[in-house]
Amino acid sequence: MNYRERLIKIIKSEGPTSLDGLRRLVSLEDFFTGNDDIASIGCNLPDHPGTRFFFQKLLEIRSKAGVDDVLVGITETSEDDPDPTMWPFSDRVYVVSKLPIEQIEPWFTPLRPSSVIVEVQHRRNEMTQAIEQQTAYCFWWD
Repeated sequence: MNYRERLIKIIKSEGPTSLDGLRRLVSLEDFFTGNDDIASIGCNLPDHPGTRFFFQKLLEIRSKAGVDDVLVGITETSEDDPDPTMWPFSDRVYVVSKLPIEQIEPWFTPLRPSSVIVEVQHRRNEMTQAIEQQTAYCFWWD
């Protein structure tokens, strides 16, 4: 099984969904490992920086103090596409943290999201395994 097939299997399995319940959430590693498809995230960006750049920046954000997790929200699976290079599509990345948005938002500048949505606060098992109440910030690319 290749990385794309593995990701599609993860997407189709039970697991965390975003707070709106419409998007399957996957880890950065699951979404980006083996992914060279620039149409999979940030596809409308002029001079797209590439999926490796996205992966590197999101890993940096996840490693920052005060960030509990960074998850990718899957919008489309592309499983029926005959092109094996066509990766599942995401237009949203969720940052789970107790930090204020004013501290997190500048970290996303190199990735040029269209907007940020502050999701409602949640508790354990509603989105991640976070123990204390936190906020999910949704960074969106149009």
